[in-house]
This record gives sequence, structure tokens and C-alpha cells, in this order.
Amino acid sequence: MTAKLVTIASGIVTALNAETFTQTFTAARLWAPSSLRKDFADYHVTVKPLYRSTESPAFLTATNGYKVVLGIRTASTALTDPDDFDPVAALAEEVLDFLLGKAVSGLYLTEVRGLSAEEMVEVGLWRETGLIALGYELTYTEIADITVT
Repeated sequence: MTAKLVTIASGIVTALNAETFTQTFTAARLWAPSSLRKDFADYHVTVKPLYRSTESPAFLTATNGYKVVLGIRTASTALTDPDDFDPVAALAEEVLDFLLGKAVSGLYLTEVRGLSAEEMVEVGLWRETGLIALGYELTYTEIADITVT
């Protein structure tokens, strides 16, 4: 039997890899993503299962929230130019827009929260300088469990 979190993360990866985005990448479901600069020749999109939550946003009364981390990263030699960050931010926005409203294993994305640098280190998305990384905690909820208040 496969854990629901793994099924959700795998479904996200499958959906991302079936779509065409402005930047080329292959999404992967990983429990321990690489965070070393030498492993990044291009864009990496990582989906990491986190945990099942019994908490929900204030406007929802849902009990089955499943949390995954979405990481979008690339290597950069010059981290001093703000323009280096723009393509990563644009790709993150494009990926999140794609995921909104798309059912994954019968669940929908109901909450997105940006991760701080410390949280990205904690979940394994960022450990070394020379990486541009954006991380998000995504909450997926069963539609039958959602009531908007």
C-alpha cells in the first residue's frame, strides 16, 4: 500500500512533467533532494512529501490536508544581480498557477506558503551558496471535506 502523501507527490510530478513550461525541467519526487551546487546544470523542480495535517486555513473547514514541499532551484555563479532571481521567480509563479485548480489524486491545492531560508535548509532544499532556490509548502485537500466560511 502506498501512502497518500506519496501518491499526491507522485501525481504532482506526473502533472508537471506532462506540461510544457517556459523553462525546461524534469520534476522529481525525492525524500532527500540534492542541495549541492555541483548537481545543478539547469532548473530543478522537486516535490517532497511532508505530512498530513489536521489544521486548515481559517476560511476552510477541512480535516484532510496533505502537505508537500515544492522546490524550484538552479545554480548561479553571480548571486549579486537581482536579474539572476527573476527567471526562478517567474518559473515558480508559472508552476503554481498551473497547479491551482488541477486535481491531483482527487485533491486540490488549497493553500500555498512560501518557505523561509531556514525552512528550506530544514527540508533539504538549500544547503550551499551558489543556488537560487524558492520553496513552497503546498496543502492539498479533498474537495468533499471543504466548506468555505
